[in-house]
Amino acid sequence: ALLNTDVELGITPEGCKLRRCDNEKLQELFHQLEFKSLMKNIKVTIDPDKYDYHTMLTESELEELIGKLQSVDEFSIDLETTDVDTMRARIVGISISLRPNEAYYIPVYYELLDRPEMLSEEYVLNKLKPFLEDAKFSKVAHNIKYDLEVLKRSGVDINGIGFDTMIASYLLNPSASGHKLDDVAFKYLQRQMIPIKDLIGSGAKQIPMSQVPVEKVSDYACEDADTTLHLKYILEPQLD
Repeated sequence: ALLNTDVELGITPEGCKLRRCDNEKLQELFHQLEFKSLMKNIKVTIDPDKYDYHTMLTESELEELIGKLQSVDEFSIDLETTDVDTMRARIVGISISLRPNEAYYIPVYYELLDRPEMLSEEYVLNKLKPFLEDAKFSKVAHNIKYDLEVLKRSGVDINGIGFDTMIASYLLNPSASGHKLDDVAFKYLQRQMIPIKDLIGSGAKQIPMSQVPVEKVSDYACEDADTTLHLKYILEPQLD
């Protein structure tokens, strides 16, 4: 065999230099080719120009959110907790989204000494309880059974469950390999979400969510609530 070294390649050494990749285009390509495992290698950051996410640490900030809740008829909710077992889980924080690209995170528990001043779980739940228990406000969540059971242990009974995006995903595609929120977001929104291992790690070095800096949990939690509301608007018409 003889290699032909005179073939025109159409590229130059300069064109082969490693450059900073365009993550947005890369995500589109990986989604088109269904390279989900490679998607996880893309560093995910929240663009403040595109997403309006807030951390609520004071009574006045929470009151501002309460005022906004009074003007809507549905919202998505997501809990960050210390455990996947609902009977052992303690609420770390609550995220709420009222409209796409906008979300609010209310931390209530943080284990490390350098924690910022935050509102107590009892105070926050007393403020949110009228909205959570009033059926006229439709609640949207991903696997709301988990949130319902955890909140019930804290004295809050959710009424007015309007839409569960995990159940919707299963009904639309029961043969799918997974129906976790990041799976559904990848399929329907072409969105790579912040991996939870970026916050809590994995294996022997894994830490509870209550030891992750609040600002990191806030972005993660807000994205969960925001993505869930986004998905509701996409999945509901398909179910109809």
